[in-house]
Amino acid sequence: MTIPLFSSPPSDAVAPRPAAEPGGAVAGEAAQVLDGSARAGHPEAATEHTAASKLDELITVTARLRAPGGCPWDAEQTHSSLVRYLIEESHELVDAIESGSREDLLEELGDVLYQVIFHADLAAHTAGESFDIQDVAAHMTAKMVGRHPHVFGDATAESAADVVGMWDDLKAVEKPGRTSVLDGIPLGMPSLLLADKLLGKAQKVGVLDAAAPPAIAFASEDELGPLLLAIALSAKTQGFDAERALRNALRDLSGEIREAEAASASASVPAPDAHPTGLAADTFDAGVIALPAAD
Repeated sequence: MTIPLFSSPPSDAVAPRPAAEPGGAVAGEAAQVLDGSARAGHPEAATEHTAASKLDELITVTARLRAPGGCPWDAEQTHSSLVRYLIEESHELVDAIESGSREDLLEELGDVLYQVIFHADLAAHTAGESFDIQDVAAHMTAKMVGRHPHVFGDATAESAADVVGMWDDLKAVEKPGRTSVLDGIPLGMPSLLLADKLLGKAQKVGVLDAAAPPAIAFASEDELGPLLLAIALSAKTQGFDAERALRNALRDLSGEIREAEAASASASVPAPDAHPTGLAADTFDAGVIALPAAD
């Protein structure tokens, strides 16, 4: 069977897609900014392309695979059933970035892209979701323009640190329902990555002192890697589960962060670089962080 790459699937093969709803003021502003950029120096960005791009071809192929008469496996998938593949493909992309070739990176980026397109096509044909890849792109464009007022607006940011601080302020406006710095952090992250995230939040609320000297000094990641491996080996040889141990410690750290936030809220004062829980600070500030006691 020949798949028509440069034309849409037959009208009776795919359920009609709902029209994309307007993206609101932010999306409109984003369109104006990008359209202005096109007129200023990139006229090709405002040109209507009639030939299908390679991305269009992939979108069409995905729709054909999921349409009636296409692939039975693809047709049976749901957002939930695809999670394992998204995780796997993401890890393969990480491997390609860190140790792969140009060809590996090209392939794995494509695999992750396909996951996004697949989920978007699935949503376009799922009652209650009704959005497609164009809506995903429009939403992301508006988000990126909104998150970069120092590029598309009048704000000023001289350093990466200024940008991060600006993002925190913007997120607070975008998501007013969040009451903790921990809200929105996916707890399913790999434990070391989650640890880095939570430690940063602990510094933000004053549970940890960002300026404190390191508890364990090392000069590079080449030294850090074997150290982490040695800890994992020690846990294994003594019958301990290093992953579970770290996650338990992270739960305790999360508790300290929430206690600090609650104490700060009850006192009606911010708690940067402080110890709002009233607990005596140990070497690392947070009570759950400590080296094994010497015998």
